[in-house]
Amino acid sequence: MNDFNQYAKTWHQPHGPMQALHHIHPIRMSFIQEFLSKPPLKILDAGCAGGLISLDLAKLGHQVTGVDLSPDLIEQARIKSDELKLDIQWVNCALESFEPNEKYDMVICSEVLEHVTDPLQITKRLISHLNPDGTIIISTINRTLTAFASAILGAEYLLQIIPKGTHRYDGFIDSKQLIYSIEETGLILKRLSGICYNPLTYSAQLTRDTSVNYILSAQYPRPSSPK
Repeated sequence: MNDFNQYAKTWHQPHGPMQALHHIHPIRMSFIQEFLSKPPLKILDAGCAGGLISLDLAKLGHQVTGVDLSPDLIEQARIKSDELKLDIQWVNCALESFEPNEKYDMVICSEVLEHVTDPLQITKRLISHLNPDGTIIISTINRTLTAFASAILGAEYLLQIIPKGTHRYDGFIDSKQLIYSIEETGLILKRLSGICYNPLTYSAQLTRDTSVNYILSAQYPRPSSPK
């Protein structure tokens, strides 16, 4: 996984090196909130980085655990949650070795899978942490030439709105392949949307175009009511 420790102290700066992440964050939260029920839900933020999602979920009253490999990012997340007086459990470890003592109502894995060695295996591991009626939400980047041109050539080298070297094309995950892997575990795809980001207006919106960034939710099927 890429080393994001160097951006830890500027992670929460809206106009810092991770500004594009801040610009798409409201759209991610809007999508996530569609699948939230009355708090408190037990939620795992897998690969939480500096904790943008974890912090917002805790503000809504949910019980959040944030897990990340980077000790510096976890420390910055802890500092921010202390400032806001939010009770969040922060865990510094790799997702491959994370062994929770409980199951979760929701698992969120946002902008993470494109940075790991075996994304499909990690996805199935995260699904194993779900309660029987749980929901997983994943956002990542599609493996398309459009994504290569936009997320790497455009964002990193031409516009320089994210640090160079953030992404590798061979780390991008084909959306159909990811959905197939998720459905193999028994979950049902509930929604798939694209995230369109305009770097000139610093605005993002959900779209039907999933050729670059996409976000999905999947749930276990609800048990049928007895007749």
